[in-house]
Amino acid sequence: PVLGPMVYSACVAPVNYSFPSSVNDSKKIKRENHAMILSQLQSEGLGFVSYVATAEEISSKCFQQNESLNSFSYSIVIDIIKQIAAAGAKIKCVYIDTVGDSTKYKLLLEKEFKDLRFVVEDKSDSKYKIVGAASIHAKVTRDKELKDFVFEETDL
Repeated sequence: PVLGPMVYSACVAPVNYSFPSSVNDSKKIKRENHAMILSQLQSEGLGFVSYVATAEEISSKCFQQNESLNSFSYSIVIDIIKQIAAAGAKIKCVYIDTVGDSTKYKLLLEKEFKDLRFVVEDKSDSKYKIVGAASIHAKVTRDKELKDFVFEETDL
């Protein structure tokens, strides 16, 4: 079972953008600082795209439609990249925190997007600031979603 949504986020930044030192893996930053850091990044013109997968959607895909969570995640990431490209961004390189096998994931993405370079690694959110920024955005978005979360089950 899943509590609340799973949030996938992407940060769109110029190639030469210098991220503030405060940007890191969101798990390494105090929760109360997430929104402030995100606000700073947005005020500097960085873009963010996210997809909020509800618990119901995840359960439906993984249990009723027998799709793996990794496969579900891959399709969301592909859709996010397509949205960013459709909005006119000139994508050069995409950094991704891996889900499952990084080599398989990278090959899947390279097959879908032949002209893009991909860096797909475990713990990318602590290695690459752009992934850390996306991680912060995802946490802020999920926190907003959970703030008003209502349990359907009343006997827990």
